[in-house]
Amino acid sequence: MITVKARKPASAPDKGKSPLTVTVDFEAITNRIFTVKIAIAGRPRGLFDTTLHIRPIVTAGDRPVAQAALAVGAELENGRLKLAPDQEISVGFLLNDDSVSAVRIQVLDADTDAALYTSPADIPVKLGV
Repeated sequence: MITVKARKPASAPDKGKSPLTVTVDFEAITNRIFTVKIAIAGRPRGLFDTTLHIRPIVTAGDRPVAQAALAVGAELENGRLKLAPDQEISVGFLLNDDSVSAVRIQVLDADTDAALYTSPADIPVKLGV
């Protein structure tokens, strides 16, 4: 009989923590076009690091209300981006629904639609016109 004891490593990753950092430089959306910055969160570079295929969206409730319209630092193709471990991408969104009062930014895995990041709180929408 063989008995194996396994201990949890001291630096085990937090399952609730996002693998991405999303930087929002505003407190409210005041224009139909707005940008955020997306990067892979502080992962150490390793032998098997690969790019992530992501699909950033903006939602109000359960429905998408903005789509990625442009990207700086990566090629945007059908709403999908490739994000390398040492890369930061600026993503520009175009708000399609002017009637929403608040939104959340989400970044999905482009292959599985798993949520990699969801903004922690609603972002108010205060359009001028």
